[in-house]
Amino acid sequence: MEPSSDAPPRAWPNPSPLRADLVERALALLGRTPNGGRPNALAILGPRGTGTSHIARASLESLAAGTVAPSSPQTLRVDLRGVRGGHPAIQALFRNLDPAFNAQGAATEHLTLLWLRRMRSEGRPFQIWLDNFSGSWPALARFLPPLLDPRQILPEGVAGLPRYVVVVSGEGPSRPWEDLPGNPPALSVPPWERSELEALSRRVLAGPGRKAADPRAVDRLVGLLLTEDRGLSSLSEILSRARAAAREAGRTELRAEDLETPHQVPWRLRQARSFDAFLLGLLKEMSTGAPLPLSALTRGLRGRCASLGVPVPSVARLWRRLRRLETLGLVSREIRVGGPGGTRSLLSLHDPADRLAPAPRSDPNLPTRGPSPDGPLPPPGESWDGAFRLSPAHVPPRAAGGERPERGGW
Repeated sequence: MEPSSDAPPRAWPNPSPLRADLVERALALLGRTPNGGRPNALAILGPRGTGTSHIARASLESLAAGTVAPSSPQTLRVDLRGVRGGHPAIQALFRNLDPAFNAQGAATEHLTLLWLRRMRSEGRPFQIWLDNFSGSWPALARFLPPLLDPRQILPEGVAGLPRYVVVVSGEGPSRPWEDLPGNPPALSVPPWERSELEALSRRVLAGPGRKAADPRAVDRLVGLLLTEDRGLSSLSEILSRARAAAREAGRTELRAEDLETPHQVPWRLRQARSFDAFLLGLLKEMSTGAPLPLSALTRGLRGRCASLGVPVPSVARLWRRLRRLETLGLVSREIRVGGPGGTRSLLSLHDPADRLAPAPRSDPNLPTRGPSPDGPLPPPGESWDGAFRLSPAHVPPRAAGGERPERGGW
């Protein structure tokens, strides 16, 4: 399954258009020659939504496509969401082959020994993919070490074991993984760059016959993906609901007003994220490369709200959302002296991939105390009725007593 150490570089088939460079790096690490009976192993780690699962899937598919039948490997995926400890993980691995498998009462180490022998009896290569890891490596300490070094647990030795690879994708520190048997490598996945998300958005929003996407829809989708702070995790639902909204309006192309945050989050939070994305799009539209005065942004906001026929949000609400964008590393704010005894706030857009570490998140959704240095935003609209939520499906649900939830605040 893996090329020898002196083999020429493999031309992997069908490289992924998303994060292709990271997929290629993963393939190179997984294609090394196994050492001392150990499997090739790789951890693909990054913040939630950065594409760790996508990179794992694409690299494993390409690795499998590079082998020749009948030795093509079988990929066994274990979703670690909600899984705590090695025992349920190894049980889920068994259930890929036998859905009725019951591991109750068996020790994790014994189950791992049985799994290695099961692979030997199957007599074919395997790709073991532990996806959506999020937690601490010690939770898998009784499962991963013997899986990565079968000599620890197989009294009869490793002769006859098929070749297999182990891939873990998700969130977590790399150092504990790299200290496991064989010192397996970790591939660090950075946040999405704005240019990557823009290229992706143009592609998925292209109209029939690959008609160019609406630029405002592109900015809107990029804003939603950035402010959700989950990368592409919510893309599928966003697009599904947008297409349904477009069909309801009798259109085939997707527009900015069709794109909304996922509906599994509370209504108030959806409204907040929707306005976050709206602000990012407006900042990008008004940006000329130089920092934008907050006063200019407020004038643009009043004009955009007037064109949409919705109230202007209050100063406190605008300030609260700008603070969250600053916390996410998407916007920076510089305060300068402006006028006799006054100050001016200048806003700049940032690429999320440039941020080193976000500011401490006390609670960016809570209001901040104290006046804005740029003064109020006339007119003082006290609610945001949803510039992008105009269909009945977007009306918030009624509370148990029949009243709609209070709309004040983001």
